[in-house]
Amino acid sequence: MPLIRSIPFLLIVLLAIGCDSEEVPADTAELFDKAVSLFEEESYRQAEMLFTQALVRYEQAGALPSMAVTTGYLGRIGLALGEFGPAIEHLEQGVRYAAKANDFREEMRLQVFLGNIYREMGEYDEAVRRYKTVQALAVAFNDGETKAETDYDIALTAFYDQQFARAREHCELAVTHYRTAPNVDKAAQSLMLLGDVFVQQGKHPEALNIYRQAASTAAQGSDPLIAAKIRLSLGRLYRLNNNPQSALQQFREAVNELRAKRIGRPYEAILLFEIGNIYFHSGQYENAKRFYTDASAVARALGDRISENLYYLLIIQCNERLAQADRSASAAERVARTYRQLTARFAEHQYRTGEVLTYVKAAMLYEQSGLLTTAREMYLKALALIEDRQNDYASQEFHAPIIREINIPFNGLHRQLAEVFVKIGSPGEALAVLDRGSMQNFHAMLQRSNPAIRHPQLKDDVERARTLLKELRRAEVELTALLAYRQRTATTQRVNRLRQEIAQKRTELTRIGERTISLHPNYEPLLKPGRSRLVELQSHIPRGTLLVQFLPTDSQLTIFALSRSRFEVKTSPITRRVLGTLMAEYRQLLHDPRVYAGSAGEESIPVMTRFANLSTELYDHLIRPVETLLDRNLVIIADQMFEGFPLHALERQDAAGVKYLVQMTSVDYLPSLSSLRYKTLSAMRIRDIVAVGNPTGKQWSIDYELRDIRSFFKEANIVIGLEASWETLRKMRGDVLQLATEFMTDESQRPWGSILLSDGQTPERSSLVPFERLSEVAAFPVVYLSNQSGSGMGLSAIHALLLRMNGTSDVFFNAWSADRKAGKFFSEYFYTYLSNGLAPGDAYRQALLSLIKTREVNHPRSWGQFFHYGVG
Repeated sequence: MPLIRSIPFLLIVLLAIGCDSEEVPADTAELFDKAVSLFEEESYRQAEMLFTQALVRYEQAGALPSMAVTTGYLGRIGLALGEFGPAIEHLEQGVRYAAKANDFREEMRLQVFLGNIYREMGEYDEAVRRYKTVQALAVAFNDGETKAETDYDIALTAFYDQQFARAREHCELAVTHYRTAPNVDKAAQSLMLLGDVFVQQGKHPEALNIYRQAASTAAQGSDPLIAAKIRLSLGRLYRLNNNPQSALQQFREAVNELRAKRIGRPYEAILLFEIGNIYFHSGQYENAKRFYTDASAVARALGDRISENLYYLLIIQCNERLAQADRSASAAERVARTYRQLTARFAEHQYRTGEVLTYVKAAMLYEQSGLLTTAREMYLKALALIEDRQNDYASQEFHAPIIREINIPFNGLHRQLAEVFVKIGSPGEALAVLDRGSMQNFHAMLQRSNPAIRHPQLKDDVERARTLLKELRRAEVELTALLAYRQRTATTQRVNRLRQEIAQKRTELTRIGERTISLHPNYEPLLKPGRSRLVELQSHIPRGTLLVQFLPTDSQLTIFALSRSRFEVKTSPITRRVLGTLMAEYRQLLHDPRVYAGSAGEESIPVMTRFANLSTELYDHLIRPVETLLDRNLVIIADQMFEGFPLHALERQDAAGVKYLVQMTSVDYLPSLSSLRYKTLSAMRIRDIVAVGNPTGKQWSIDYELRDIRSFFKEANIVIGLEASWETLRKMRGDVLQLATEFMTDESQRPWGSILLSDGQTPERSSLVPFERLSEVAAFPVVYLSNQSGSGMGLSAIHALLLRMNGTSDVFFNAWSADRKAGKFFSEYFYTYLSNGLAPGDAYRQALLSLIKTREVNHPRSWGQFFHYGVG
């Protein structure tokens, strides 16, 4: 684990003890030294007892520097034992002691340890905050070594958090420092991480070059473990690029190096696992089993129960493939039974991720064997665990790669269970499960967010629930970590306390969640998702409205059609894979200049014809089965597969000619079925328009478009350029808000990204404001987000969800950016129809119909970009 080494640690200890020697009993130094020796021997419980005794003496003497050092050790013991809660308490206390003693060096050390704990727990934002605190002190003291170490720490944390741009930035800073310093071991380690970042960014040639630099640098160093880890990364790159022989060579040489040096046994296990993977994917299941078994044995010797059992799961997976080869039903049943038995081993150490994996593996086998009732029970058990848990401990180095290899898409399990319900003739249960899946996905996305709670009666309850969720995640991670390693010798008292704490918090969360959601269902995604009854949801569907949700499976497309009084299920003979391929091709051709502009002249005709055929083919699969049920309004519940796909632009072809779907009925979208219940504002008649945009003032066409709103609403409040700041926006009120600026995806502002606004001080200068801050603004009944970003691919259902949670009824946005003419014409038509008294949804549809009739923008690429999230 990375430590600060600017000043040798023993020197710090001696200085601290020396400063206090007049007040502290004489034998305390000896007691402390013995504790340090036990700590270095990894006799943590004995060391903890002696450190605790020493701390009492230091506290009695008021010896702040020694108190800081001793609590630091106690915190490190907690980290080593997996007792994260006590570790954090000790280290936080140590930080206070160090700050009070003006011992900034020790304060930096302790903050690094805190960052390490939070990273180990998966709380990456908090870990980075701690490292940034250390960096600020390091810069103040001109401590380049500490700055470089925390650059590496931030890079590694960002890498685990999939923030690869940030990881690369800090990794390059660390590499630069260590090459200048020089420190070849740390330079090699930083280069290796930089190569890993390039791999994740899809830059494989650059990664290969960096890995070779890392290997060359490591050869000059003194740490053979770093060289072996570089081989591990290099082998993974070769495997990604379909070069298994080169990958095998790297993995085998790394294993041999580690065994020769008798070091790095956890890495030996992961290398054996990687060798097993190569054999597994080449169909050599017996060889794969051999290496998985060897990896499991190493993990067992290390006391890593999570890895041991995950490797055993892979061994069963090999047996499953061998059972499929002999086509024996009894063999398949034996494998499924083995999977079920493995759940008990995971349950022993509270590793619910492992339980989920084994239940799903068993469910899939039962489903393939036609035992649908048993498969349903296995899926239900898996989903109950997913929906109940908040977090599990998992090492990003040693556990996450195995879970990825097992390859169970957690966010797709609701869909798999829904498919089983359809097969056994329970379509209502299938639709309910799909809605649970949507809510679970939104709930997971929102855990790192902090949208404002504006409902005064419920604010305290929701804030309490958020606190409980945070505490529950920490307690669950710690409990898993305590039970995951045999050598951690968790105290029964601590384990029982955590179990009791988890049970109490779950009970309180359920109580708060049920009460809050019953009063204000908008907050359901923030809290523990509920399970709405279909009949209740139907009562919220307006008359004349048909809701549609799709379930693509490996055998067919199931279409659920729901109105206020009817529930029907239709099917289409197309598989999920084929449907996905057609949709991907449609999206690609939609943005092909040969299609939307005919840029290749006569050569454009074949691709234009293909696009038109795709449009009608997709209509036939997705819409035609429910065509007879269409009424005044169609609302589509779009899951991830249909995110940003313009179903309203699909074409119906018959003897009467060709029509777009939106020409037949209004077409709206919702992020989930449950969001029907949200309490939203609606303006009976639109009067007050607020438009904010173009904060940099560089695109006069946006100014023109916004000011043109006054042609329809003379009193419209138009804010452009310097005034288009967050401070201005958050105070505005009205019936409609149009926000015309750049909406950008941002790794550090997930899931919503950021909005470009003026800094309010300097013309043409701007600042990025987290999108979630829009929840602080009093809800506008109607919000139109006009994305001016070059790619324009930043707005989606999750943005609409946040605004609807806040109370907005109708959300309009462009899912991509086509051309300025389309935006200008849409705005003009939209406000024309609003000023004529049409409801927002009707104004939207009429605006699209007008765009279809306007020659410059009548291609679906131009008008299909506009989506309406709302009903009617």
